[in-house]
Amino acid sequence: MNKKNKWVWIDRENQSCGKNRIGMFDLTKGILMVGIIFGHCANDYLNLLLYNGGNNDLVRLLMSPLTLLRYGIVPMLFLSCGYGIRKQSVKKSIKNNLGMFWIPYVAVTLTILLLVLSKQVLLGGVLKQRLFYQVLPFLLGLHPGQHRLGNVMEQIGPIWFFLTYTLGCIYINFVLQEKQTWVQVLLIGSGNIVALMLTNVIVPFCFQQVLICSGYMYAGMWMKKGKVLEKKPPVYLLILTWVLCTVGTLAGGLVEIGSNFYRLGAMDLALSYLAGIVLLSLFQRIDLLQGKIFEALRWIGRHMMWFCCFHTISYLMVPWKAIGMWFGEWKMAGFLFEFITSFLYAVTGCCVLDKVIKIVLYKKRKKEMNYEKNV
Repeated sequence: MNKKNKWVWIDRENQSCGKNRIGMFDLTKGILMVGIIFGHCANDYLNLLLYNGGNNDLVRLLMSPLTLLRYGIVPMLFLSCGYGIRKQSVKKSIKNNLGMFWIPYVAVTLTILLLVLSKQVLLGGVLKQRLFYQVLPFLLGLHPGQHRLGNVMEQIGPIWFFLTYTLGCIYINFVLQEKQTWVQVLLIGSGNIVALMLTNVIVPFCFQQVLICSGYMYAGMWMKKGKVLEKKPPVYLLILTWVLCTVGTLAGGLVEIGSNFYRLGAMDLALSYLAGIVLLSLFQRIDLLQGKIFEALRWIGRHMMWFCCFHTISYLMVPWKAIGMWFGEWKMAGFLFEFITSFLYAVTGCCVLDKVIKIVLYKKRKKEMNYEKNV
């Protein structure tokens, strides 16, 4: 049987594992996107961020590796994004990054507005209140966490990553205009300190997340230059990181980077850097996995920003908790319904958008070729 037709196989002859190349993080990003959707759906039934196994010591021990994931998942994602950083002129950086970002962000915002208006027509209520609660956050780019907004206003959901990445790239490019590396490090470090000082302040356009996550991307940029991922991480480093993250969690540590929440302050932030680097190294070890399943995951990774946009709409606008009540005590059934529906919706949306873009580009190219022939 041809290996390409297999669902899973290991490419042991692959010599590019961990090496700097285009698409090297597609599998990692694909797995993370599925994990993000899974986590958001699961949180409607069980808060995975806080769950540690209850009172059963064996379960708590088995659940302890989750501390590494809690600390390192988001940092790992932004570290991988740092591999794509290129120094440009300030003007070009702003134009390129905002040019890539504004159309999908506006499209999501308009979709949210349309759904809010539809909800108003169907259910009635106070339109001004609905617009304030769900549309205004997108105009302001607000994502400070529900523990700060409460029920007063919604946050912008998963698309905070897209917004933070875009503004972070612009910020890092500004820092890179400084030729002295030690000054760059001080600027990035100062940004981290400012973000930690403002953890309890609601600031628009993910200001704190941009400062924090720019640090991860800057570190990723230097990991690329140092070819860090080409080297296999020692086992003792994995064990040490796991122990430190577990101890940090037992000491009350908790990180919610999307909400700019660090219960232990700088200690939590330092642990997140360590966990992110180790996790990224581990995830690159599985890049040898091939087959239909992993090609599908790589496809998701290549379309991660689109997935963020589609998932934001379903995550914020569908009353999942109310739907979950339909299943009563069958919580697992409710979770599976939410996860499968959310995932298939995002996949379908990306597939349709992909085909539409290809058709538009094909017609544009054909038109250009006909024009050239006539000239």
